[in-house]
Amino acid sequence: MALQFVKHQTEEICLAAVKENSYALRLVKPEIKTEEFLLRCLENNIACIKYIEV
Repeated sequence: MALQFVKHQTEEICLAAVKENSYALRLVKPEIKTEEFLLRCLENNIACIKYIEV
């Protein structure tokens, strides 16, 4: 999983990583984890629900 090595994470890069592997959501920077972003993640990969903190 290479997301931890991306210095300038964008929503698109992070969403692509989460589509491939839901575990990548744990490596997304907090400032990117907006409600809208998390909903997009769920739409693309329901398995990421276990990595969403309430």
